[in-house]
Amino acid sequence: AERNFWKSLVFQVFEYSGGLKNFEHYFEIIYEAFARKDHWHVFDDVIDSGILEKLKKSSVTLGVVSNWDSRLHTILKSTGLADYFDFILASAEVGSAKPDKKIFLEAIRRSNVSAKEVCHIGDNIRADIQGANSVEIEAILIDRNKKHKKDGLTTVNSFQELL
Repeated sequence: AERNFWKSLVFQVFEYSGGLKNFEHYFEIIYEAFARKDHWHVFDDVIDSGILEKLKKSSVTLGVVSNWDSRLHTILKSTGLADYFDFILASAEVGSAKPDKKIFLEAIRRSNVSAKEVCHIGDNIRADIQGANSVEIEAILIDRNKKHKKDGLTTVNSFQELL
């Protein structure tokens, strides 16, 4: 289903400007490209902060909650991040996308703690902050470009600040 979703979306994007002669071939190339390491970048502050390693060594349960498809597992493995996490929730696999409560409730379940013991870090006010808050999860907005007013939000500009 997720592959068909992307195929339809990519088709619509190119159809708008006249389409592609060999769409099937092109789609295969682009679909596979988005799963390869060379198309993704881990922000330097994520690694430089050492926070994932510190939290993992402290036996903190770490998870990924993302509006993405099953390729997320491959992407996180290829970027060297997967081993830090106890679980990875891709919205396409859960059948729920942020800000919907279902994906956050599944994260709480997999964390095996209460919502009050969970903290969600994300870069989107609606999907991440409001979504997490809707199930009483504390949320921190990562605002690398300093484009949001604090207005009562817990905000950091880099993972370094989380230390």
